[in-house]
Amino acid sequence: MTKEETFKLLALIESMYPNVTVKNETVLHWMAYCGFLDHSLVINNLLRHARSKPYPPSFDEITGLQESNAAVSGLFWQNEYSIRANHR
Repeated sequence: MTKEETFKLLALIESMYPNVTVKNETVLHWMAYCGFLDHSLVINNLLRHARSKPYPPSFDEITGLQESNAAVSGLFWQNEYSIRANHR
């Protein structure tokens, strides 16, 4: 993935999950690994995640770089996103 594709992906995640915003640390993490990622695979994984989960995906869940434990994966997103205070 290019950096431009990475920024678009993060913007897409924020638009799909409007009650959260991506943390600065998460953006830096994505930038560090974006060159190693397949854009099509990540987008497909994001869409699959969005159809089945009410919370935003963690980096591991949509990149396929590490297997996440399904029982606790719902909590990992909280390390990567912040809740928007004024979202309605």
